[in-house]
Amino acid sequence: MRYLGNKESLLNDIFSLLGEKGLLKEDYVFFDCFCGTGAVSASLKNTYQIILNDILKSSATYAKARVIAEHCDFRKLGFDPITFLNRSTDSKKGFFFDNYSPGNSNRMYFSEENAGRIDFFRAQIEDWYEKSLITVDEYDYLLGSLLLSVSKVANVAGVYGAFLKHWDKRALQPIEFTPISRTLFPSKESPIVYTEKVEDIIADIECDILYLDPPYTQNQYGTQYHLLETLVLN
Repeated sequence: MRYLGNKESLLNDIFSLLGEKGLLKEDYVFFDCFCGTGAVSASLKNTYQIILNDILKSSATYAKARVIAEHCDFRKLGFDPITFLNRSTDSKKGFFFDNYSPGNSNRMYFSEENAGRIDFFRAQIEDWYEKSLITVDEYDYLLGSLLLSVSKVANVAGVYGAFLKHWDKRALQPIEFTPISRTLFPSKESPIVYTEKVEDIIADIECDILYLDPPYTQNQYGTQYHLLETLVLN
């Protein structure tokens, strides 16, 4: 997942610091105030009860999906949705096809084929959820996986403020519905998730560890990731 300020490379240092301070206690609550892609929370999910917050719904959803991945068994749906979506050849000329591909616009965020598949994926996930065939956690897991899948074929330099004027090789590859990886260490329980300005909620949240990793740019992340936000909000 391409994202500004991702902390994957610092996880070992963060974990070591927590250990040095004697904070690796399983009854502790960890509040990730600006969770982004949830790299830090996902690495600590089997140690703490996690609280996630990000003003972007897409970030909060993706981070949650990483934390709960091991708990999604799709029992009520009765089959593996990842296999179903990848085996299906269905496509839909929907919002992404019309607005983010050459299919019905001058924009080159996605090829026509991939945009049509994205519209199909999004509609199918929503249909399962509306029919109560998947749980809220399973819904968010599939949406998080869709964000990951989209990121792999987006014709952008990294953020979505603008598309590339020429097709990147990966943007022309057929999109594959890529599930967020499951680990050997499942989370203690489903996280509490907020999508608020942290200054509006901080006084009401009880936690033992407060992790503050604010944005590093002057531009709002909503400008850079509007397309992913649109996808999650449908």
